[in-house]
Amino acid sequence: MVQRAVKRFRVEELEPGMILGRTMHDEQGKVIMEAGQVILQEGSVLTRQWIDRLIHLNIKWIDIKVPIDRSPKSTALPVIVSNDDGPAREKRLREISGLLLAEMARGEKLSLVIERFVNEVARFFGTDHVFLSVMDGSPLRWWVIGNAGALRIPELLAEQKFMGGEYEAGRNVLIDDLSSHKVPSYLSRAEMLSLLGVPIAIRGKTLGVVELASHRSRAFYEGDMEALAFLARHIAAAIAITQSREECRQVNDEGELLKEVLQLLANQPSAEALASNVAEALSNFFSATGVAAFVVARNLQEWSAVEVFVRNFSRGDVERLKEVIIEKWPGGIRTGPFVSPTGLAVTGTRSFHMLPLFSRDVLQGVIVLFWDYEKRNGLSSRLEATLAVIASQSAIALERNLLYDRVEKIGFTDSLTGLPNRRMFDYVIERELTRCRRYGRSTSLMMVDIDFFKKINDTLGHQAGDKILSALGTLMKKRFRTLDVATRYGGEEFAVILPETESKEAVVVAEQFRALVEATRFHVGKDKLNITISIGVASLDPAILGEDTVSKDLIKTADAALYQAKKLGRNRVVAM
Repeated sequence: MVQRAVKRFRVEELEPGMILGRTMHDEQGKVIMEAGQVILQEGSVLTRQWIDRLIHLNIKWIDIKVPIDRSPKSTALPVIVSNDDGPAREKRLREISGLLLAEMARGEKLSLVIERFVNEVARFFGTDHVFLSVMDGSPLRWWVIGNAGALRIPELLAEQKFMGGEYEAGRNVLIDDLSSHKVPSYLSRAEMLSLLGVPIAIRGKTLGVVELASHRSRAFYEGDMEALAFLARHIAAAIAITQSREECRQVNDEGELLKEVLQLLANQPSAEALASNVAEALSNFFSATGVAAFVVARNLQEWSAVEVFVRNFSRGDVERLKEVIIEKWPGGIRTGPFVSPTGLAVTGTRSFHMLPLFSRDVLQGVIVLFWDYEKRNGLSSRLEATLAVIASQSAIALERNLLYDRVEKIGFTDSLTGLPNRRMFDYVIERELTRCRRYGRSTSLMMVDIDFFKKINDTLGHQAGDKILSALGTLMKKRFRTLDVATRYGGEEFAVILPETESKEAVVVAEQFRALVEATRFHVGKDKLNITISIGVASLDPAILGEDTVSKDLIKTADAALYQAKKLGRNRVVAM
């Protein structure tokens, strides 16, 4: 078992995978990072999301559990404070650089390599303080990620960094007497008199700087600058190796994300499920605080954004997002290069990203992510390209899905009544016959006909007849169960399939509907009409269902019952 000790790290030094040790505790012994709120427990494994959150909470120090080195001999190199440029000094420099590269080759975390580096640099130069800072973030800031000595340097904007312009230009800095310069307060209060700084550059671009500070004047000389530049090149190589590893990990993660999304799209779920699944995958990948997915609903010339998946957005947030979507893409089409909106009034938002789903420049949906902390790093160009592929493929799948829904609706829906049509009736009745035979469950069928419908058409006109048909269809959709299938069979005749319903129960349902129609006043223009209906009922009894029974037999029996109801005077229910 690996033994671990607790060591204090600055939050900026943290990396995913580190194990949280003791920090501040409340009365119950739970770790607290801000007053009154428990957000991490001792022993927790840090993630990227938590590291960014801790930075946002202005937490400076965290105790981390690190492995204890039980090796019999120390690898710390002896202190050399001589300004001699002899062989011993050169050998020592090479030992330090070799040590750094060996640790990187073993896969050591960069934070541990940097800690070792600044300590070895302090020992080598015999100086009071060593700082290793990097430039990162937007706006650009200098962050100290490694130091030796008690002096602490706060994070600084690019223009606030002492000699920052020199470092960014790739120039070394050697100051023998800081008292003759206008230095920042953190150096003057600490009574530093000498400063040596060498930029850390990767591929000719300044990434950061290694600085030595001393209470003594003239503590460093030109030979020290050359030695520090030699070591800076090696720590730059260590950082470059880490960046390459991180880039490889990101490429792999982005590939897995793309694979996951494409598999979701290949399953061809409904539009709602498709947008929801993609949104959840992106939310998990980016560790987002909140996520919402919208699909575009179009009706003639109008369109709207409909939420299909929401997590950690309030109702007001969702409505505001709908407004933003409509304002940003008038008419639901692409109007120019996309820029994610900033300053959107959404509860808890600190960072915000909106991903539009366009297919042939037509908006099909939108996915929205937000974080309740400032994300220091933006999206890489490669990740942007991956998201572009995800957005494009998701939009195509949404367009195909929505188009299929429209075609299906047109193919199986009666345009006048909004009920399923004869084609859908034929499909459902065959399905219910199979279920009846396989599972032994009764199914009933109602054939409904409007009494004296021809007289309505002849006296009031076909438009009045159409209004009666439409109103009766609306009444059917409200009256029957979701399980039941009410259809327009043809002309003034309707059919209602009643799954899981025996004959006696079907007769009761039919009689209730007949009475409802008789009591309803139907609006036809300025007039109100009363109509009546006749209903024939037939049922499939699984106990006596023959192998040669087909759906036509059930329809024929229900039709015969309907004919009998009309023959007996109409406005009645007959079962056979």
